[in-house]
Amino acid sequence: MELGQKVFVYSSNLETTEVLALVAKGAYALPSSEVSGLDIDCVYVCNVSSLHLETARFFIERGINVFVEKPLHLSHRGLEQVLTLAKEKGIQSHVGANMRFRFGPREIHESLKAERFGKLLSFQIYGGMRLDRWHPDEDHRLSYSAQSKLGGGVLLDFIHEIDLVRWMVGEIEVVSCLTFNSATLEIDSEESADAIMRSTNGAVINLHVDYLRAPFERRIEAVCERGVIYWNMVDDIIVHSCFSDTDTKIDKNCDEAEHANMYVRQNLFWLELLEQGGTSENDIANAARTLAVVDALRASAMSKGKQMRVDNGSF
Repeated sequence: MELGQKVFVYSSNLETTEVLALVAKGAYALPSSEVSGLDIDCVYVCNVSSLHLETARFFIERGINVFVEKPLHLSHRGLEQVLTLAKEKGIQSHVGANMRFRFGPREIHESLKAERFGKLLSFQIYGGMRLDRWHPDEDHRLSYSAQSKLGGGVLLDFIHEIDLVRWMVGEIEVVSCLTFNSATLEIDSEESADAIMRSTNGAVINLHVDYLRAPFERRIEAVCERGVIYWNMVDDIIVHSCFSDTDTKIDKNCDEAEHANMYVRQNLFWLELLEQGGTSENDIANAARTLAVVDALRASAMSKGKQMRVDNGSF
């Protein structure tokens, strides 16, 4: 993919499309009637969460590769038809998973894959962010995060954490979850969620995500047979600590642009995939399996923490 390519902006509402094209400075407004007649390499679906699947389907039906911002949909139910359509059309797909391209998570993934400290025993992942401080110039109560019908709530907003669990630990088999809304933020979606999950390989995972914490925090801790691996996003420090000796390795990412760079790496990965062919590790089929975990967590929360099995269906 070279510089100088045409970039089009599309919305099902032509008036919205024209406004977006002006904001994008040089992009071309694209009416829906003209989509099929253009040689389009791929489409980035970045609208409100509740419209991701509908928009992606529109382009998949026309044989166009899609990059879909997370989450793919509000639920994994009913996705089989879209997956079948994608296979029939032979399109490539990727669902946003930028945390996989960040320094800390990549290091943990590689260490666990290589079993540097032996078998993984337990895994803790935490994400906390005060919703009313996320976009201080906006009324958080009007955001999609505040509204369940638009895909709001911590389980979908922090779906990166659930994706990282599956990427680092493996498939999730059983979950137990409780969600909470204190009414502090005046929103109708869940403000926090706590879950215990078990993977198919026997590891126990503890997940906490919330809209309540200030300042922002994201961290991971993996306890293995012979040591611990720890990372937090704020300091961007990863610690490898071995039980058998006092040797502790601390790596700090000093690149101040790391937050932006993970998006750049993800996009370069996608563009290279389009040129060379192949399948993304987080294509729409894999994203559907992550949504299946979200659905199991919500079902457990609705039943006051009852254990639920994850339904991966035919994904």
